[in-house]
Amino acid sequence: NKADEYTMAMPGTGHRFMVLGRVLLGDVHYENTQQMDWRMPPLKPPTTTQQAPTHSYLNSRHHSVVANTTKEDRKAQLKRHREFVVFERSQSYPELVITYKRVMK
Repeated sequence: NKADEYTMAMPGTGHRFMVLGRVLLGDVHYENTQQMDWRMPPLKPPTTTQQAPTHSYLNSRHHSVVANTTKEDRKAQLKRHREFVVFERSQSYPELVITYKRVMK
């Protein structure tokens, strides 16, 4: 799990903590390339029925981005996971805090 890669074991107990959250994606933009500098979701493309760009169209953005893994990542067997990116705090909330220990086999 990607979240496990960011945890650290507590000294003495070995416990790790992970937050399970809920995310409201809304109108999703799926992206296959790395976009490190996005500070807001991309604009929606114009529809075929739309005659001309309007003010509301110019301000019409997707609500979230799903970053997909690429074929190159899978061929190279990289540990890439899909990422769900939201840009407004109101789109996500923590639901559970999970306490666990890694078990090595």
